Amino acid sequence: MENCKENKGRNNRIHNVLWLGIRKEMPLVILILIVIFWQLGVFNALFSTRSTGRKCIESGGKISSGMCCKSSEDFPNMCLVGPCGCSPENSHEVKICDCGEGKCWNGEECV
Repeated sequence: MENCKENKGRNNRIHNVLWLGIRKEMPLVILILIVIFWQLGVFNALFSTRSTGRKCIESGGKISSGMCCKSSEDFPNMCLVGPCGCSPENSHEVKICDCGEGKCWNGEECV
């Protein structure tokens, strides 16, 4: 009977040690994964488009779409010459901020 209690006690200690080891390392693993995903741009689609779109609307613009160079991402700086000046075969559709007559989107606001 004592051997059974002894084995159960030993198994519980082993289980607790393994469980604590996993719990201690898990935050580090999660942090490393977040950093890797952040560097790969996985979160850009989740965060940048929404906040940039909101900035566009709050500064008086409206969100629309346009054909811009393949190297351009959503909401390119329209105050610069070139982000949407490529040939059709070198362009793709992106979201743009239309600020209206006489204004342009600088990547942060309509100016």
